[in-house]
Amino acid sequence: MSFAHLLDRRRGAVGAIALGMAIAASPAYAKEVTWDDIVNDAETPENVLMYGFGPKAQRFSPMDHINADNVERLRPAWQFSFGDEKQRGQETQPVVFDGKIYLTASYSRMFALDSATGEKIWDYSHRLPDDIRPCCDVVNRGPAIYGDKLFFGTLDANLVALNKDSGEVVWNENFDDHKAGYTMTGAPTIIKDQKTGKIMLIHGNSGDEFGALGKLYARNPDTGEELWMRPLVEGHVGRKGGEQSTPTGDPEAPSWPDGDYNDTGKAEAWSHGGGAPWQSASFDVSTNTIIIGAGNPAPWNTWARTGESGNPRDYESLYTSGQAYVEPSTGELVGFYQHTPNDAWDFSGNNEIILFDFEKDGKTMQAGAHADRNGYFFLTDTQKLAERGGEINKPTALLAAYPFVDNITWTDGYNLETGKPNEVEGQRPPQIKEGEDRGESIQVSPPFLGGARTGTRCPTARIPACSISRPTTGPRITGPRTSSTRRARPISVRVFVFTRCTTTTSAPCGPWTRPPARSSGNITRSCRSGPGPWPPRATSCLPAPAMATSRPSMPKPAKSSGATTPVPAWSGCRSPGSRTANSMWASRPATAAPCRCGVATLPI
Repeated sequence: MSFAHLLDRRRGAVGAIALGMAIAASPAYAKEVTWDDIVNDAETPENVLMYGFGPKAQRFSPMDHINADNVERLRPAWQFSFGDEKQRGQETQPVVFDGKIYLTASYSRMFALDSATGEKIWDYSHRLPDDIRPCCDVVNRGPAIYGDKLFFGTLDANLVALNKDSGEVVWNENFDDHKAGYTMTGAPTIIKDQKTGKIMLIHGNSGDEFGALGKLYARNPDTGEELWMRPLVEGHVGRKGGEQSTPTGDPEAPSWPDGDYNDTGKAEAWSHGGGAPWQSASFDVSTNTIIIGAGNPAPWNTWARTGESGNPRDYESLYTSGQAYVEPSTGELVGFYQHTPNDAWDFSGNNEIILFDFEKDGKTMQAGAHADRNGYFFLTDTQKLAERGGEINKPTALLAAYPFVDNITWTDGYNLETGKPNEVEGQRPPQIKEGEDRGESIQVSPPFLGGARTGTRCPTARIPACSISRPTTGPRITGPRTSSTRRARPISVRVFVFTRCTTTTSAPCGPWTRPPARSSGNITRSCRSGPGPWPPRATSCLPAPAMATSRPSMPKPAKSSGATTPVPAWSGCRSPGSRTANSMWASRPATAAPCRCGVATLPI
């Protein structure tokens, strides 16, 4: 072999090595997230790619390195502060991919961190106008990820796409007028339409309390272009491809009162409507259906949404305070179950719908599980709700409704034949008497903060890694707030990382067990299984509801469903009154002495 030929070969090898190094270092060749990655999110504990750990929103991970035997030995590994003057609430569900953590923060910010060290890789701060109108703090619940992009909503009603490697803005699309009360705090959702093969970015809006109309959007994740928009108030007209499409349900909107407001033929309340889908969607791949909770109707005043009959039960305020089922190809609403008809208490219906299978009479059934702020845990027939054609409102899709909050006053249960609550008289705020300027005060339980925000949130459809020392299941006092009616504010929050509830029974605290015990002070709550009463027991970590049953009459999920709900790996904390521990925690198992289940008590 000649020297020149050998030199050429060595040059070629060096060139190949250099090219390989360049490719590895190039952002264009960095790892990208695929739909297969997302749909299998629950099976890959090294990554967290969706708000609910996969399209079924089960929040279940097969990881077993941290378990009930060693969880008490967790200790902080690193801490990251969100910093500067932009404190307030932190409610993010971070995305984890390829060794990086992507998380949002208050005031529409996003950070990329090294998961091993907590070191900041990049950050993005959205420029917000002075006149934003978020109803319930300046929070954000997390991003979505697909390809080489991250997506999140902002408080000025925009959706932003960032390059996941550099943090640079790829596109920025406005979806409505923030001055009219529209905003976005929920995490978007990536789905794949099984008919067309299109990847879609799904998101809703917030703003019920300011008269915003609830709308669900589908976008092209590459460009931000709107594919369709579906309003979730009966009779309002949707959009597809930039043009008007079809009305949602009956165009006459019989579940809303008639009137002469702005020549609509309907009362003013209908023009606002509410029903905002501000939480994240689930996606049923088997039926090709987007499933998302719809918020409370607007305005809160039940009598403004009640017609001439004077009976609120005649005007259900569809399609609000329930769960909506949407066809991704067209954006049409195909099914709906309403948890609280003509919601007068702001119970809303936004908590996620967890998809799972269970055995009944020898058959495997597909169902949705939803813990509602009205104090009931719902099981619904998702196959029936996803059926195309026929009536949209399907109250008989209810399989079961279990109370998980003590002392519920507004209803004494649900009628499984009609699918509707047995409402207790006198629990709606009464009409204003003639000559008066306000109605009488009443006490209602749960309060508007709801049963799904109680104590350690066990059970619930959304389990954050943050627990607050303040139960919220007491009666709501709708009259003037005096020093005797104000609730005591907590003096601390605790950050829980990689924790699961442990009990002395074989099943962890779950959707069909009794509510957690409540205690005062700054200790964690214990989970209790069974009907009670319960003996004293040591405190435990933040519970992870599992689809296990403690009552013979309740359906037991199929073993293959994997329908359990662990605590997210990382998360920030938010306390009432926006007094916040603005920090990010990660933990690792330790061989040293236990550190109270990875709980950190932070003064605020």
